[in-house]
Amino acid sequence: MTELPILNTERLILRLPEMGDFAGYWDILRADIHGYMGGPFSELDAWDEYCMMRGRWALRGTGLFAVTLKDGTLIGFCGVDRERGDPADELGYLFLADYHGQGYATEASLAARDFAHHTLNIHLLISCVAHGNTASLTLAQKLGAVPAPDLYDMEMGGVTIFRHPDPEAAL
Repeated sequence: MTELPILNTERLILRLPEMGDFAGYWDILRADIHGYMGGPFSELDAWDEYCMMRGRWALRGTGLFAVTLKDGTLIGFCGVDRERGDPADELGYLFLADYHGQGYATEASLAARDFAHHTLNIHLLISCVAHGNTASLTLAQKLGAVPAPDLYDMEMGGVTIFRHPDPEAAL
């Protein structure tokens, strides 16, 4: 992919992360007190994760978008990526606590999922939901994802893998 993607929804802009977005990323990862994402993270560990996430855009053409309101306010991250060990490309979402419960994660996830299916031609798309993370579970189900026990891997303990619907399968 030579052109850097920017996605627009009714209320949001999804764009590539920039240096100034790191503070919001770290806010999310250091607040991960339940460890759903492997945290809480130190600033150095969050920086390493941020650099790897941003670097995968250059290497693979996939990654998390920075999600902003139309006025430019950063509210979270959402996109499609395949980290080492993932059984398939994963739709992931991380939002600042002040923006939970307002439909932003659903709106951003639908845009990222459509981008994956229609622009990147990714048809097997999953979400890995940590056990106990009811907000992420609710969102995966709202997006129409269903448990995919055929994709479970013993090394991915503590998560349920959800398969998102493939629009090509309906044709």
